[in-house]
Amino acid sequence: DIAPKQPFAIEAIYTAPNVLVWDVDGKAKLLIDAFCDAFGVDDRYLMELRQRKVRGACSVRMKVTLL
Repeated sequence: DIAPKQPFAIEAIYTAPNVLVWDVDGKAKLLIDAFCDAFGVDDRYLMELRQRKVRGACSVRMKVTLL
């Protein structure tokens, strides 16, 4: 379980057929907000964010590490 004030890091990989039609920073905000709402954490404790766009079938993979 993640505590509300537990520092954490997120690594996200966004996969889509045409990754050049959208910017990664807009996706990041949506992903972070959804994660924080679902787990009741404050995004002030997000210490590191890594992101990548990859061509392929649409998907989002996210890895959260507690620090």
